[in-house]
Amino acid sequence: MDGDEIDVIHRSCHAGNVITADLRLEPNAIERIYGSPRTRHGDNRPMLELCMVSSMDGSIAVDGRSGPLSGDQDRRVLATLRRRSGMVLVGAGTVRAEGYVEPRPDGPMFAVVTARGELDWDSAFAQSPNLIVVTTANSDIPPGIATIRSQSAEVDLANAIAELASMVPDGGFIHAEGGAMLNGSLASHDLIDVLNLTISGRLVGGDASRITEGAPPVNHDYEITHIIAGDEHLFTRWSRRR
Repeated sequence: MDGDEIDVIHRSCHAGNVITADLRLEPNAIERIYGSPRTRHGDNRPMLELCMVSSMDGSIAVDGRSGPLSGDQDRRVLATLRRRSGMVLVGAGTVRAEGYVEPRPDGPMFAVVTARGELDWDSAFAQSPNLIVVTTANSDIPPGIATIRSQSAEVDLANAIAELASMVPDGGFIHAEGGAMLNGSLASHDLIDVLNLTISGRLVGGDASRITEGAPPVNHDYEITHIIAGDEHLFTRWSRRR
């Protein structure tokens, strides 16, 4: 297939409300499409967008990490979403597994969800002033760490997100990065407005988690709003039908 044929396919895919792009033809499509300002709900709540990468057979990790499924273009998607969001929501297990580093001083706030308080509290990440911990009533969190605590032995995710909403700047949103247990809790409360799903061109087998884990059966409908073809990935965006 030569360049002219690719261009014809690219332009003919613009149908309905679905935005399509090909990074071979438009290298800046990631920043243009993912970096746009967001609207809010009618009650002024910011949108919550989940960003995940999976293999073609549905795995979200290889040897416990998402990194092997990612790539340069996928990391550009993640960086663009973080920069635009204003608030990153992530589970403590993902922070540990992926080796999160100290947030940029001029970057978004990070809200880390942990029921048991299992983080390296001496790390630069945990000591950052851009960190807030979402946790339970009795978890052991060191003094000086900003927290949102539930009134029970379980994390009250819906209430925590309502509190975090006031910290999200205009045009921003809450950007969730997993892991699967956090995603399952978000799904069970029907809090995921948008799923930014990167599909890696890999089959990996094994028994790694799906995007959600631990959620009861749900039936939430989403519609696709954009598809971007990358070198080794397909970047998709799905919006909740309300």
